[in-house]
Amino acid sequence: MTTNKTPNLSLSDCVGTDGVARTEMNVNFESIDAEFAQRGTNLLWKDADPTGATDSSAALLSAIVEDSDTIIVPKGIYALHSSVSIPATKRLVFDQNARFRPKKNITLTVNGPVDADAFDWIFDLTLGGKIAGYIKIDTIYPQWFGAKADNMTNDYLAIQNAEDIASTSTATVVFAGEFAISASIIKKSNSHWFGYKAKLRRIDNADPSGMGFTLVYAPENTRTWSIRGMEFEAIDHGTRLLKNIKTGFSPSKNNSCIDAYHSHDWYIKDCVFRKFSQGIIYRGCSNFVIKDNSFYSDTGKTIASMLDGTYQPFGTYAYTGAIVFGHLGASPEPRKASNFMISDNYMEVMGLDLGIDALAQTYDENPCIISRNIILGAQCSIQVYRGSYADPLTAETYRGNIQIDLNRLYASWEQAIYIRGTNSIVVSNNYIEYAAQKPGGNADGAGSSVGAIVTRVNPFKTEPHSPLPSDQVGIDIFNNRIVNPGRNNHTIDGAIHIKIPNCRVVNNDIIREKVKFPNLAPGPAIIVDNSESLLNADIRGNRIDYFQTGILWAGSPKEHTEVEKSSIEGNIIKNCAGEAITLDTFRVSGTLIRSNRMHNCTLGLSVRNSPYTTVEDNHFNRCTKGIELRPGNLASDYIPLKSGKTYTGVDTGLAGGGTIIVRNNDFVDVDTPHLTTGTTGNDFYFHGRCALWEGDRINSRPLFPNQFAAAVPSATYTARIWHKHDRIQSTTLASGQVYEKICIQPGMYGKAPTKPLTCTVTNGSAIATNVTSVANIGRGQYLLVGDSVKYVLAVDYNTNRITFDSVFTASASSVAIALSPPQFVNLIVCP
Repeated sequence: MTTNKTPNLSLSDCVGTDGVARTEMNVNFESIDAEFAQRGTNLLWKDADPTGATDSSAALLSAIVEDSDTIIVPKGIYALHSSVSIPATKRLVFDQNARFRPKKNITLTVNGPVDADAFDWIFDLTLGGKIAGYIKIDTIYPQWFGAKADNMTNDYLAIQNAEDIASTSTATVVFAGEFAISASIIKKSNSHWFGYKAKLRRIDNADPSGMGFTLVYAPENTRTWSIRGMEFEAIDHGTRLLKNIKTGFSPSKNNSCIDAYHSHDWYIKDCVFRKFSQGIIYRGCSNFVIKDNSFYSDTGKTIASMLDGTYQPFGTYAYTGAIVFGHLGASPEPRKASNFMISDNYMEVMGLDLGIDALAQTYDENPCIISRNIILGAQCSIQVYRGSYADPLTAETYRGNIQIDLNRLYASWEQAIYIRGTNSIVVSNNYIEYAAQKPGGNADGAGSSVGAIVTRVNPFKTEPHSPLPSDQVGIDIFNNRIVNPGRNNHTIDGAIHIKIPNCRVVNNDIIREKVKFPNLAPGPAIIVDNSESLLNADIRGNRIDYFQTGILWAGSPKEHTEVEKSSIEGNIIKNCAGEAITLDTFRVSGTLIRSNRMHNCTLGLSVRNSPYTTVEDNHFNRCTKGIELRPGNLASDYIPLKSGKTYTGVDTGLAGGGTIIVRNNDFVDVDTPHLTTGTTGNDFYFHGRCALWEGDRINSRPLFPNQFAAAVPSATYTARIWHKHDRIQSTTLASGQVYEKICIQPGMYGKAPTKPLTCTVTNGSAIATNVTSVANIGRGQYLLVGDSVKYVLAVDYNTNRITFDSVFTASASSVAIALSPPQFVNLIVCP
C-alpha cells in the first residue's frame, strides 16, 4: 500500500505484504496513548464511576499523580467520599453534564484552573459537601454549583457556594439568567459580581410570608468587593405592609436589596433595583462608590398624585428609600461612614421616604459626595439627618462634611434636600422642581419643615450638648435653581430654610411661575431662624419671584452675645404679595441690608426687633410701601433683646435712641417710601427710629430728612439721637429767617424715666455701677448722668453696669440718670 489513508493515526504503517505488522502496531498504539495522555487524564481510565453509585475519590487521586497537567471529567456524576485536593498544577476540564458530588463534610479543594461551560453544573453540593481552594480562573458561574436561573428554583445555596469560592480565588462571579433565593447571600471579601441580563429576586416576592431579609448582605469587616450589571427585586413596600412582613433595623433583617454593614472598599454600578423598602442600606462603611444605578420602588403610587394633591403616604415609611444610611433602630450608628460617592443614579421612589440618605443619626462626620443623581417622587429626595437620639456628650464634631451638587430633584412630597442637626454641608448647582408638595404650615402637627432645601434643628441650641463641636463651619447653599416649590393655594413653610448657624445662601433662583400659582398662599422663599437661636446668616445674590414673602427672618427671644452683622445683600425680589424682606431677628448685632432690588411687592422692607441694622443702596420699584420700621429698633430695646427677655430689672419707663442707618436708597413709583408702625409714647417719626437717615431718592429726587419747619427739630413723639455737629435745615427759605442750625450739645429725645434711675460713679472711671436698672439702657444713647452728658458704649446687665465714653471727675452714689435733649445754635440765616 503506497498511500497512507490514516495519516493522523498512521494505521497504514501497521499493514505489510505479509499481513499485520504487529511491532509497528504496538508502537503506533503506544504513540496514540501518549498523545491522549498529553491531552489529559480521563477519569474513566482510572475506573471512576460516572453513575455516582460508588466512590470516585481514588480515581481522582490516581489521575492527580499522572504526568498530565489536565484531568478530564467525562459526562456523569462522580461521588467523592474522601476529601481531595487538586493542586495548582492540575487543570480540570469538564464535559457537558459532568460533575463532582462530595458527601457531607467532604471537601473538594481546587487550586488550579477549571474549564467548563458557563451553564453546566459541575460541583454538586446537595449532600452537604464543600468546595474550597484558590481556583485560577477569571469567571465563576452560579450554575456551576447547581443554580437553575429559571426565576422559579431556589438558587440560594448555589449562589452562596459560588460566592464563597470566588472570595478565595481570582474569579469574578458572572450571573446570566433570573435567580430566585429564599435567604440572604452573604457577601465575602475580595469577591466581584458581574451580571449579564441577570436578576436576583426574593423567591416569594409576589405573595410573601415570614420575615424580611436583604437579598445580599455584606457583614462587618468585609472589604474589596463589587457588584455590577445586576437587577435586584425584593418586596414592594406596599405589599410588605399588607402582608405584615416583619422587618427591622438589625443588619440583614430588612426588606432591602443590599445591606452593607461596617464594610469597606466596595462599589455598586450599573445595577437595577426594584420592589424594595430599601434599595441599598449602608452603615459605618468607608471608601465606596454607588454609581450609574437605577431604582424603582414600584409601589403603585405616582408623581401625578403628588402634583394634583391626591397622594397619600403609606402609614409606615420612615427610613425607606433607594439608598439609606441605616441606624440601629434604638440607638445611633456608632461608626461614621466616610470617603464615599453616590453619583449618576436614577431613582423613582414614589411612596418611600428617601432618595438618598447621606447621614443618619451618627454623632460624627460622614464625608462624602452626592452628585448628578436624578430623584423623582420621594418624601425627601436627599437627607442629611441627625437628632432623634440624645447627644452622647462625647461627639468630636457635628460637621457632616458632605457635598451635594448637580442633582436633579423632581416632585418631592416634603423636602428636596433636608439637613437636620449637622453643619459643614455644601449644597450647590442642584435643579429642584416641584418640591414641598405636601401642604405646609404645620398642617399635620409634625413640624414646619416642608420646603425645597431645609436646614433645621440647630445642634448648638440643644442643652446639654457635646463641648468639642464648633459652629464656625456653616452650611453653603449656592447656585441652586428651585422652580415651583409648594402647591397652588397651599401654605409653604419656605422654599429654603436657614435654621443652622453660619449659613450662606448665595446665587440661588427661587421661582414660581404665575400660571402654576393662580391663588398664591402664604409662605416665604427663604425663611431664617424660626426659633432656632441663630446669630447670623449671609443671604446674597438670590433671585426670588412670586411668593407671599421673599425673605423672612423670624427670630425669637434668646440670650446672646454680639457677633458680626448678618447680611441680606444683592438679592432680586419680585412680585411678592406681602413683604419682599421681613427682618425680625430679636438680635442686637444688626443686619446689613444692601443693594437689594425689590419690584412689584406690597411692602419692600420691614424691620422689627433688629436694632443697629443698616439699610443702604437698595432699589424699590413699583411697591406700595418702601421701608417700614416697626417696634423693637431703639437703643432702649437693647437689653430686653440681648438678654432674651431674661433680665429681671425694673422697667424704668425710659425710651429712646434710634439705631437704624438708612441711606442712599432709591424709590421709584412707591406710594409710601418710609413709614412706621407700632408707635407708642414718644416714638412716632421714622427719623426718630434712625441713627442716620440720608441720601434717599424718591423718583430720582433727593430726600432731605433733616429739614424741619423753621429749622426746629421735632422734640416730641420722637426718639431721635443727635450728635455734635449734626445739622438741620428749614423746610422754607425766607429772608431774615434761620435756614440751618448745628448741634453743639449731643443728646436724645424720647420718653423720660417714670421711675427713679440712679447709679454710683467713681472719679477717673468711665463705668457707672449699681445702676438701679439697665432695662432701658442701650448702646448709642446719650444720658444725663448727674450734671454731665455721657454716651453709652456698653451695658452689662449681669452686673448692672454702664460703660460711658468719658470718665467721671468725682465720686458719688445715687447719681440720677435722665434724658439729655440736644442743643442747637443758628448756623445760617437767609439774607
